[in-house]
Amino acid sequence: MDNGVRSLALTGTIGAGKTTLAEAISEELHERGVRHALIDLDWLGQVYPVPDGHDPYGYELALQNLKEIWPNFLAAGAERAVIAGTLLSRSHREGLQAAFGGSHLTVALVTAPTEVLKARIHSRNSGRLRDDFLSRTAIVAEEIRSAGIHDFEVENDGRELRGLVVETLRALRWLPSSDSLA
Repeated sequence: MDNGVRSLALTGTIGAGKTTLAEAISEELHERGVRHALIDLDWLGQVYPVPDGHDPYGYELALQNLKEIWPNFLAAGAERAVIAGTLLSRSHREGLQAAFGGSHLTVALVTAPTEVLKARIHSRNSGRLRDDFLSRTAIVAEEIRSAGIHDFEVENDGRELRGLVVETLRALRWLPSSDSLA
């Protein structure tokens, strides 16, 4: 049953810019008066140290938490949802779709060249976390790409963020075709 809400999930590897793009899309929707939820799946699934037997990256916990809070966003009148998170498989996409109930879900793959990913990770992380991210980013990127669960791609290679927002919103058809984001 379609509840009329349209959801965008931005997936990609570590450092691709999912959260940055999600925040910029949120700002644009806010400027246009579109009531929406901005959700970062990483934040919903963090618990440390990871419990034995638990999913190591917190994805299942994030989905459980999302199922609990999503009705509150609907009650607040959300017409759209913008989600940043790493979806690694068809089951991840299906789990996210189930958490949103009757919302229409579109998945965009956010990509960036390896040197850009590494620079972003170096600039924001340190110590063991940085080393873990650097060792896993290429593996995660390949896993996401091979899963083939995205509907379209957004290349986040250092282009101006506003252009990425326009490109993404047009791909979603969340903007009238004649609309300009000057």
